[in-house]
This record gives sequence, C-alpha cells and structure tokens, in this order.
Amino acid sequence: MNKWTDRPASDHPDLFDLGIEFINQFISKRAGLLAKVLPPLFGFGIFLLYFYRNQFYPSFDLFQFSSLLLAAAAIGFIGIGILVVALVLPGASIFHLFINTQAVKEEIRYALPYSLERRQKAVGKLALLAYILPFLISNLLSIGLLLWRPELFTPGFFLITAIVALMFGLILQGSFELKSFSFFTYWWAGFIALMIVGLLSGLILTNAAPVIDGMGNPVFKWVTILLIPTASAFIAGACAMSYFASNTHALHFSLFFGLGIAGFSGVLTTLPEKTVNKLGLGNYSAELLVFEPAFCDEVITTHTPASEDCTLAEAHIVWSLGEYWVIRPQAESTLQLQIPARFIKTMARNAK
Repeated sequence: MNKWTDRPASDHPDLFDLGIEFINQFISKRAGLLAKVLPPLFGFGIFLLYFYRNQFYPSFDLFQFSSLLLAAAAIGFIGIGILVVALVLPGASIFHLFINTQAVKEEIRYALPYSLERRQKAVGKLALLAYILPFLISNLLSIGLLLWRPELFTPGFFLITAIVALMFGLILQGSFELKSFSFFTYWWAGFIALMIVGLLSGLILTNAAPVIDGMGNPVFKWVTILLIPTASAFIAGACAMSYFASNTHALHFSLFFGLGIAGFSGVLTTLPEKTVNKLGLGNYSAELLVFEPAFCDEVITTHTPASEDCTLAEAHIVWSLGEYWVIRPQAESTLQLQIPARFIKTMARNAK
C-alpha cells in the first residue's frame, strides 16, 4: 500500500493497516455472498425495528415480499451513502486536484524539512491549512450568516466559500513556496470541498433540528448549533488527511465517521420511520378514512372514535399492508387500532 510520502514501510506494521487489510480480504473473498445476504437482512432489520417501536407485527411473512426488503435496504444505503460520499469527496477534491498533482507535490516535498520531527510538524501544518482551518472557518461563517441574515444565505454561502478557498490558497502558496498561481489550483479544488462540507453540516443540522428544538436550555441549544459545524469540519478534515495514507484508508475512515454521524444526527435512528413512509406503507396521515357500514355497528363504535357517518378524520396510519391496518386516531394518541383491511372503504391522503 503506497503512502503519499513514499517512505519505506515500517518493520512493525500499524494495527489500523492490518485491520483494513483484513477487512479488504474478507470482503473480496465473500463479496458475492455479502451482496446476496446483506441487502435483504438490512431491509428486514429496518422493518423489524419499525414493528418493534410500534408494537405490532404484520399478518404476513415479510420475507415473501423480497422487493420490499430490497427497496428498504436501498433507501437505507442511500441515506447513509450520502453522508459517506460527503466525507469522501472533500478530501478527494483537495488531495487529487491540488496536493497530489505533480507540480504541487514536488514543491511540497522539497519544502518539507529532513528531520522526521520537523517533517511531521510541517505535514500537520499542511493538513491544518489545506483542510481543517478552511473547513472550520467556512462552516462557522456560513452558519453565522444563516442565523443572522437567512434571506442572504444562498448567495452568501457561495461568496464565503469562494473567499475562504482563495485566502487559504494564497496562504498555502506562501507557506510552502509553491509556484506562482498555485493558489488558483487550490481555489477551485478547495471551493468544491468547502461546498460539500457546508452541505454536510446543513444536512446534519436539519436532521438534528427536532432534538435541538426540544432542548429547554437555550445555552445548550446554541452550543449544539455551533458544535455541529465545528465537529463536521474536524471529521471531514480527518477523513481528508487519511488520503495521505491511501484511498482505501480514506474510504474506511469516511464509512466509520459516516455511520457515527448517521447515528448522532438521527439519520440512522429515524431510518425505519422514513423508509416506511417513503414506501407508502405507513407512518403518514390520512385526512379522511371511510369505513364499510358493517364496521360501524354499536359494539365497535364504542371502542373506535369514528363519526356517525362511519368516517375518521386526521388518522395516523401506522401500517396499511396486509389483512390488518394499524391506525391511531391521532398521531400522538396512545390508542392503537388493528382494523381488518376489508372494512377500509376509502382513504383520502395528502400527497405530500
């Protein structure tokens, strides 16, 4: 596995390198089996968690509907994949379009001190100026603009990103004595990276918004709002720096942190509810449910909040596939009904 510095391999291999090598060999040997087994199992896990949270199980064998399992798995993989890609691309942009280009790479190597300790400090300085500081400053300025003047956010976000990328391009050119106009190479590579990191922070904030809104203490709320763009900048910087080892390292780092962000921001924890909603199977609101007249006899209506004309307005549909529908009279209701599907005559649902 070639390193960016092309230094000879150590006699004592790194445990992280050994772990990555083991994972790569495991995947390569069992790629076919994993491709067949993982998607349906992942999809089944999504549905199973949704059933557990809502305390019911459908009246059919879910494994008979392999297309549903694969569709659920696809939605889950896309949701997590977006986060992983958002962590992979910033480092790839700056590393492959700027740092690892022949001209810049040779100039930086020439500027690095011979002493190992001083060389490590110089590499740290390079990572700080190329990745972490521009990511951090751009994120904080963009969040500040969003909170201060949200109506100007879209043009302001592009302007902030362009200015920060240009500024650090000039700083890198001067610090490592790069050739003239090297800053321009960093400018457009950094502009792409900063845009993606900014969008990543926005995605995390959007998914974490319900948790932030539920915080009673305004101090905790503001700290969390500032912590998210700060943490995302450092995480994106760590993933970007792993390109100095190899593209494989960068992918594994991004996958690890992507899963962590998915869990923290709510992308992973709310995945069952979002998946069932996207597939149209449940977790949505019905403006009006019309039942068959046979359903609305005297015994049943005493336990079901249906109106005199045998309808139910603004019902929350938990599940609507199979022999039984699972319904709550309101979204926050503790009453949950399992109604035979044959008694559901008509449903009016908002398309959104």
